[in-house]
Amino acid sequence: MALTVQKFQTVGPVEQDEDVENENVHPNDIDMDRLYPRSGHRAVVDDSNMYVLGGYNPRFRHVENSPDTYYPLFKELWKFNFTTQKWTSLITDGTMPTELASHAALRCGRNLLYFGGTGVPFGHSSSNDYYTCNLDTLKWRYVKCQGDIPQKKYGHAMARVGKDVFVCGGTTGFVYNMDIHRLDIYTGVWEHLPVHSKYTPSSRYVKMLVWYYYKHEKQDDP
Repeated sequence: MALTVQKFQTVGPVEQDEDVENENVHPNDIDMDRLYPRSGHRAVVDDSNMYVLGGYNPRFRHVENSPDTYYPLFKELWKFNFTTQKWTSLITDGTMPTELASHAALRCGRNLLYFGGTGVPFGHSSSNDYYTCNLDTLKWRYVKCQGDIPQKKYGHAMARVGKDVFVCGGTTGFVYNMDIHRLDIYTGVWEHLPVHSKYTPSSRYVKMLVWYYYKHEKQDDP
């Protein structure tokens, strides 16, 4: 199967000038309805849409912020509809997190779950906060957690198994680790999970985490 890669704005595919992309953005030229190039963002999907949260673009580092922006990070949530192939900037309610580079996000039902991440300068303004955003009402909610709360970090991985969310690895900006924590999303209680195996992967940053279930059935002796 051939893979076609396209760049999209709110109105569909567009061509972009590479020289222009390397220039600093002038505040008067910012279009709030345009999805600008970014890195460090996170995406989740449902049956009809892809949602993109946050990201970073150094071209915005000299832009003066308003109460609704946090450049050079994008304090934004976008939706891409698979049928129309159009992007839409979503106006959310409540307090959106600001540590929106190298955070972790996943979808649980109709909620987007967010944990960690870094603001700017990277590593000096990291987070260990947990938020949810309902994808129907677009309302953010900060969840005050208890227990063995992970240290502030970014570049970690996150996966969900049932009512539990697992966070692995990442960096404070100065120290890397492979710590594993489990969050009960119903009680808001974190638990640090010690490693009991002989082999422990080296500490790492910016990786993926998937859940794999293997059921071994004992066979009767012949």
